[in-house]
Amino acid sequence: MSARQRTWVFLAVVLVCVLAIWLPFGFGTTGLIEEWQELGNSTVDGPVFFADIVHPTADVLRPLGRSPFAVAYLLGPDSFVSWHLLLMLALVVKGCASGQLAYRATGSFAAALVAAVLIVLYPADTMQLAFRALHINWSLSLALLACSIYVYAWDRRRPAVAVVAAATGLLAVLIYEAALTCFAIPFLVVFSRDGLRGFLSGLRDRIGLLWIWTTAAAAYLVYAVWMSGRVVSYQASLLSGRSPGSLLTQTLPQLFTVGLNRATLGGWLDAAQMVASEYRSLAYPVVAALVLAGAVWAGSRKSALVDAPSHRSRMLALVRLAGSGLALSAAGYLPYLLSPAHMAISQRTYLFASFGAVLLWTAVLLGMAFVSRLLAASCAVALLFLGLGAQLLQFDHYSRIADVQRSLLREIVRNFDGDVGGKTLVVVDGSNYLGQTWVFLPINLRLALEYFYQHRLNGIEICRAPSMEWVWQNVNLLPQRGTCSETQTEWVFHTAEEPTEASGKRVAKDSAIVIRIGADGRIAGDPRLDAYRKELQSGSDKLALRYRNVLAPPAWDHREAIFGATGAGHAYFASFGRWWSMDLPARGYGWRETEWEATTLFKHVTSAWQTGTKAGLYFDLDPSAESYRLHVRFAMFASDRVHDAVRITLNDSAIDCRWTSFRECEGRVDAGILRKVGNAIEFNAPTEPNYYGLSLRLVSFSLTPDGSSR
Repeated sequence: MSARQRTWVFLAVVLVCVLAIWLPFGFGTTGLIEEWQELGNSTVDGPVFFADIVHPTADVLRPLGRSPFAVAYLLGPDSFVSWHLLLMLALVVKGCASGQLAYRATGSFAAALVAAVLIVLYPADTMQLAFRALHINWSLSLALLACSIYVYAWDRRRPAVAVVAAATGLLAVLIYEAALTCFAIPFLVVFSRDGLRGFLSGLRDRIGLLWIWTTAAAAYLVYAVWMSGRVVSYQASLLSGRSPGSLLTQTLPQLFTVGLNRATLGGWLDAAQMVASEYRSLAYPVVAALVLAGAVWAGSRKSALVDAPSHRSRMLALVRLAGSGLALSAAGYLPYLLSPAHMAISQRTYLFASFGAVLLWTAVLLGMAFVSRLLAASCAVALLFLGLGAQLLQFDHYSRIADVQRSLLREIVRNFDGDVGGKTLVVVDGSNYLGQTWVFLPINLRLALEYFYQHRLNGIEICRAPSMEWVWQNVNLLPQRGTCSETQTEWVFHTAEEPTEASGKRVAKDSAIVIRIGADGRIAGDPRLDAYRKELQSGSDKLALRYRNVLAPPAWDHREAIFGATGAGHAYFASFGRWWSMDLPARGYGWRETEWEATTLFKHVTSAWQTGTKAGLYFDLDPSAESYRLHVRFAMFASDRVHDAVRITLNDSAIDCRWTSFRECEGRVDAGILRKVGNAIEFNAPTEPNYYGLSLRLVSFSLTPDGSSR
């Protein structure tokens, strides 16, 4: 099989893989967090491709970091179709480049095809399919493409091609600095194939090629050092004043206990549990995995398994490949050791570690093939199935968050025409979704609306009802949120540090536009806006186009057949997230942002702190029995005093929740107090001044009909 034929086969197989991920969802997923900032700013100020290095800001070490978002906006400003296509293209490039590198390392086209698909399906990272990672995906894809081109230049001894590779690699690093770790990939690929002696011998004959490649990496390092002396970069702010060396010394053990643990094995264990517990029907992932396996078999059936001449040399090559994979996986995770906050998540932190992990598993599969080809093939199909299952669930997770955002945005845009007249927009949110990272921090809600209305808004305040909690801060750095109140003449907003009536922010009612969202997420329509709403449905201006293309429910959506409906059931279980770093938006008040804690090497539990003396969560339920059992799990309490004082109410009825252990309690609930829509469970407990003013940390609660298992 010629090199050109192999390239076309890689392209075909990886494209099938990417289409298999998108098929159940279509193009319905929208922005989630930073995407709205990019869209709002691009609409009002124009798309930005390059960071300002004359007047540098914190993002200057990624001077091209906003380019993928700018390209997506430029290609399709009135929908997310271009975002979908660019993300799909990035995954295709990543898969094809990885396959070419795996083929160069192993000489096995069958193994390389499996590797090309596994890099797309690898389950360690949980942000590959969110648009907020568009720039990271493109950085990694370009870096792997650069490495593939460079290995080709190495084998053919072509300096001109090496220049193209180096330029592509530099472009990748300028988009996202973690791509710098990929510059080691070509050398470890050649080492895996040729051994140390062959690699060093080849290196002596290719000093010019080495100089070209390393010059690109050195150029970025010089730029980074220069800019770091001019501005406090985002990367420097993560160090919190500590030196990189001292921080690495402290965090280095977590390269193994957190980084390599998740990259090599933990992600697969999560994938297996996802497949076992999250699917209504496994028909689609089973069929899709078999189609992928069939595509791999069809594409590689005329190729030899490996080209190595002897069993001993094969085994030595596999040992080198496995070692190189581990080294590259560690290198891909290494930059995140400089940020403890990033080590607490699995979003974007494993994208650059995945290629090395794929090489490791490729070595494992080839080792199995020496024992039994059937064993290797079976294991490969299992990995494809688990990886696809994890990616589909990830896509579903972000799509469901997008559904919540889209529903709330649609109600606001339908009932507010964007004419602020210099007034402040006050959103009274009875749904209790707004104001959190995954459902519109105040700045993201403002920029999302500016994207639709195409002009700046004076300001937005979010007030949750009926708790009257003011979401006043964009980042949840402090323990407590503020409060808001409405008088006859004004709106008054207090921070936790300014609780008195005389202090706080005030907005006169004649300077405010008030939007009231009901508990069901709906807004009572103003008849005066009927003509405006009709124009949204049929008009041709940008607002109408964006309303229909972005905020209309997706026309193509087959998630329910795979994952089930999201409506109320007879039982209810609530947590802040089941799978590490895939946070669930909390519909409630009085909670800090979600926190994840590792309970074992392979298990993470999510929880949230109660910030005041009262916090609540809202949920829907379809009662089916005379009585229910309430089970509540806590992670910890700010003090024993808090533990002893905890009181729980459900729809304003006190629940006798008896402690079954220090962190768990159970109680009986009369079904008569439950309702189908808008149930409220509330936790009353004192705060602890000696522990940051916090109260308790909730893990989950469940309601199950008496007689059913928990």
